[in-house]
Amino acid sequence: MTKLATFLTIGICAATGVTGCGTEPESSSDVAKSTEGLNTFLGCPAGYPTSALPFDTGTSQCSTSGDWDHTGIISPRAFYTSDDGYYFAAECGLASGSHDYVVGISARTSVARAHSAKCSTNLHGVGTPSSRHYLSRVNGLGQRIDDRGYSTYDWDPGYIKAECGFHEVVTGVAQLESNEIDAISCNSASVGTGVGPSTCNVLKFDFQNHCLQACSGSSDWAFGYYKNVCGTGQYIRGVSKSGPIGEIHAILCCNWN
Repeated sequence: MTKLATFLTIGICAATGVTGCGTEPESSSDVAKSTEGLNTFLGCPAGYPTSALPFDTGTSQCSTSGDWDHTGIISPRAFYTSDDGYYFAAECGLASGSHDYVVGISARTSVARAHSAKCSTNLHGVGTPSSRHYLSRVNGLGQRIDDRGYSTYDWDPGYIKAECGFHEVVTGVAQLESNEIDAISCNSASVGTGVGPSTCNVLKFDFQNHCLQACSGSSDWAFGYYKNVCGTGQYIRGVSKSGPIGEIHAILCCNWN
């Protein structure tokens, strides 16, 4: 696919500490000016929402809010792997006036490279995209930093984290062509409880399934891959990654109420 030569840099974060400031979604007029970073469009898979959204070799979108991850989207930034300008994303659909949201992510069995995202259609007043957060942020000293829209607690010590803002949930996930996990797209939602160790739990990608709701047999939405799935009354709030190749390390599941 042809790579466009024009870059649009938006939401530049001047963070110099350990926490980033997120990036606001692009307006519809800005989308046309953006570098085509999200590539190899696969559309919405047949069988959605029962089917998962693969994003390891292409972009699966059941709704689209523009090109929200590309080379010039934030600055400064750094990757463990090389940035060749190609990014793949999974983005949940929109129905009944409420956006679907990500409730599970699968990864390869040989190395923790993200493979697909599972969306939930439960109605929780999930609105339009309200922020994006990136796992490739660095400060002025070139040090990798978290990008957390609302600082809660250190739910994965020692690893880089991207976390949605106050009363936001993950509705999309993106990574580089190298499968280095890179970004989350967050939407406002009707979250009825706070965020902390008593209302959230961490599911790590440690080469086994962690399914807090069905993910085997007829409910296996990513056969042959390890799956982390939040509970039926939960949503994904954050994602972390590890070096030296930028694998997905964990997801943060939090209670709706």
